[in-house]
Amino acid sequence: MPVDEDLIRRAGQGDGEAFDALVKPHQVRAYRTACLITRDPHSAADALQEALLRAYRALPNFEAGHAFYPWFARIVVNEALRQAKRQSLFRSLPDLLMTREPTPEELIQTSEDRERLQRAIQHLTPAHRAVIVLRYYEDLSEAEMAEVLGVPPGTVKSRLHHARAALERLLRSGRRFSHMVDAVSLGGENYD
Repeated sequence: MPVDEDLIRRAGQGDGEAFDALVKPHQVRAYRTACLITRDPHSAADALQEALLRAYRALPNFEAGHAFYPWFARIVVNEALRQAKRQSLFRSLPDLLMTREPTPEELIQTSEDRERLQRAIQHLTPAHRAVIVLRYYEDLSEAEMAEVLGVPPGTVKSRLHHARAALERLLRSGRRFSHMVDAVSLGGENYD
């Protein structure tokens, strides 16, 4: 029996240590995802706490044979979206966007470009922020995103398309950084 399956089984039977061992490798990633969606470290921490509680309670119903992280990430994203809806004031996006290793393209970008992109992402709806975060910061495939969000792959493609279009409009509303607009416009997916 694989380690995760054993931990899931034991945690589902109420073993707190098994649950801790199961979620610990995913907590930083889950917190970062919640931060990027809520745009507030305190709201992200609340979302993560609630997600951990919900996951613990739901583990007895976890379907064997499925990967744990996409299931857990779905709970985190849903809680982060709930927190984002509760927020009455928009706060600054923390500097958590660059907590992963940057790609060579990102190293070339100036800090001004990143700040402009971060500001544009802040103006997206929570649902659009979620797909941008999952795709470009969590590097999930569309299939993984569909599993995390609990929607069909076609819905993921549509949301990504609309989120990119919204980002493009926000970036075009400025006078500079046309190369960023080109990168957002291309996106890599075909919507035909």
